Amino acid sequence: MNDPKAAPGPVPPGNQLPMPPEALMKLPDVLRLTAFSRTTFYELVKLGVAPKPVHVGASAFWRYGEVLAFLRRDPAEMGEALRAARMAQGRATREA
Repeated sequence: MNDPKAAPGPVPPGNQLPMPPEALMKLPDVLRLTAFSRTTFYELVKLGVAPKPVHVGASAFWRYGEVLAFLRRDPAEMGEALRAARMAQGRATREA
């Protein structure tokens, strides 16, 4: 039997209600959801792999639906994009 109190969709950390795809999230919430460091996440944004922020005034937000779509991407693709960018910059990479 369906529980009427159960959330119908993904539930962000620390929240009891699902967020609509167009909901805006601040960076700390995005980092908690993705488990990336701030530096790595911004590298992925710069490479076009992660979603770009939406600016409202001086604040940056990310659309929840875009973050979820990003998380559904192939992790190997993200890792390869980071390795290629770091090698192009002459930075060393850690081998897994």
